[in-house]
Amino acid sequence: MKILKQFFFFIFIISYVLSSGQEKAYPKIDTALSRIYFQSINTFDFNNGIRESTKLINESKKLNYKKGIAKGSLNIGNFLVNLNRYKEALIYLEIAEKNNLETEDFLTRSEIYTEYGKVYGMLNLHQRAIDYFNKAINENKKVKDSHFKVLNLQIAYACKAESSRLISQYDSTYIYFKKAYALDPDPITGANIADYFINYKKEHIDSAEYYLKAAEVNYQQKKYDPFQKLAYLLVYGDYYFQKEEYNKSLEKYLETEKMSAQLKRPDVRVEAYASISKIYLKLNNPQKSAVYLKMQADLSDSLKTINNIALDLSVEKLIKEKEHEKLKETETLSKKNSYILGAVILITILIIIWGYLFYIRKKREKEVLINDQRELIQKKETENKNLEFKVNDAFEEVMQLAKKNSPHFLARFKEVYPEFCQKIIALQPDLLNSELTFCAYLKLNFTTKEIATYTFVTEKAVQGRKSRIRKKFNISSDEDLYMWFKKIDS
Repeated sequence: MKILKQFFFFIFIISYVLSSGQEKAYPKIDTALSRIYFQSINTFDFNNGIRESTKLINESKKLNYKKGIAKGSLNIGNFLVNLNRYKEALIYLEIAEKNNLETEDFLTRSEIYTEYGKVYGMLNLHQRAIDYFNKAINENKKVKDSHFKVLNLQIAYACKAESSRLISQYDSTYIYFKKAYALDPDPITGANIADYFINYKKEHIDSAEYYLKAAEVNYQQKKYDPFQKLAYLLVYGDYYFQKEEYNKSLEKYLETEKMSAQLKRPDVRVEAYASISKIYLKLNNPQKSAVYLKMQADLSDSLKTINNIALDLSVEKLIKEKEHEKLKETETLSKKNSYILGAVILITILIIIWGYLFYIRKKREKEVLINDQRELIQKKETENKNLEFKVNDAFEEVMQLAKKNSPHFLARFKEVYPEFCQKIIALQPDLLNSELTFCAYLKLNFTTKEIATYTFVTEKAVQGRKSRIRKKFNISSDEDLYMWFKKIDS
């Protein structure tokens, strides 16, 4: 995803500026939060940012300063997003939202919803991300300060455009990037519009050059943050690559690599290395192409290692407990099974090595391109597996809420199973919430006895509810009720 990380990085910076624009009851806390935020993102020392923000949150709690708690939690949410800790980020955003709702700070509320959208976008739940960006836009309408109102709206439009692009809604992508650009023609938004023409409207690729030149001029005249230059430099390289002007493309990519090193942006350097490798392949220099491809792989692995470091004591403790459990399980394995496992791994590695050498011998000229495609496929598979784990977590959460007869059960069920709820309501628009809750228990395959236990009623009462549900949906007595609900969502 071209320029996506620096795009969100820029959004994080502007978002914080917006949230600090209104009058504060405790300016020392707000100033400290701002200082910690910018220091952390500039040095990539997110662990320290989390620790210092936590101290200020605790201080705000003693003062019952809801705005400080909200902004501090938003700080931590941003840091966790930078480290790909999306589940923990959602927890802190929920804390920020809860405290913000007790204030009249609509600007911060809009920003929180924008952050929610970014997290869901990173989790590939792009439609849900767009829903939150829409909520951010609606909250923005309540903001009185016109200057910050415009800036915040520009951020929401740009984020919505990026999520639309990731679900192939390219018309919406262009529309919302244009809306953001109309509010503030900053270089990074101009680069995103240029990227749109390069990748999705190649017949109008000259328009990309227009927006890139405008981005360069705006950067020089208005003195934007240097991170914005990285965005249009990278897209400039893509533009010249599409025009088959490979030397110019290489020049832009090399400049991107140099500047990203100066600004300590290893994520951008990873993209630059990949692009430089691609260019050298076009310039018939496979040796240099291979060098940069290896640099990309090494730096990418290094970033993954950094991002997986534990961030706070509670998370570290949980990870250590899990590792201890795995160690015990490993020690209980017999030596025979260990040898068998080792032999299987060795044979697998040998087969992979043999296949790789054979492939290199037969497909030398296409090596880099095919490896790039393979890495992309592996990345998508990993993302799909991670998403599957997150869905499993959501299912377990819903099950626990159901067993506790929690008042939050129905709301969370609707979030996890939106299509099921929509279909049920479509069949019976007048369905009561209590009836929908009962349908949810049936969807989750709870038995009559379990439903009676969890909802504190008799099994006879549950049977009566089942009969009423059959009658309401015209379900034949010969048909299995659980199978009927299963078919609804199939």
